Amino acid sequence: MIQVYFITDRHKLEHPLFCITEQELQVINNLSQGVLPYIDPYGDTMLYIDHINFICDNIQIMMENKERQFCYDKEYNQSKELYEKFKPVISKETTLLLVGD
Repeated sequence: MIQVYFITDRHKLEHPLFCITEQELQVINNLSQGVLPYIDPYGDTMLYIDHINFICDNIQIMMENKERQFCYDKEYNQSKELYEKFKPVISKETTLLLVGD
């Protein structure tokens, strides 16, 4: 089943990914280029489940690297919060169509 959510409905907060902050978008957009679409908070972006899995895998790697160094800085905390938003989405087959305001 494919679910589609529109960013114009984000005030309803029907999906946890609509709670992503500008800083969290920056973390996502700094992940490996070429695999993910650039996430534009005002434009059209499609996130497929593979993108979400990729984001979660990379966030986990980033967090593990910081944990090994005992580096629990602002970036670590943002990554952890972001992972918590994406984690419930992983188990579902989801497509998000984010249509700009």
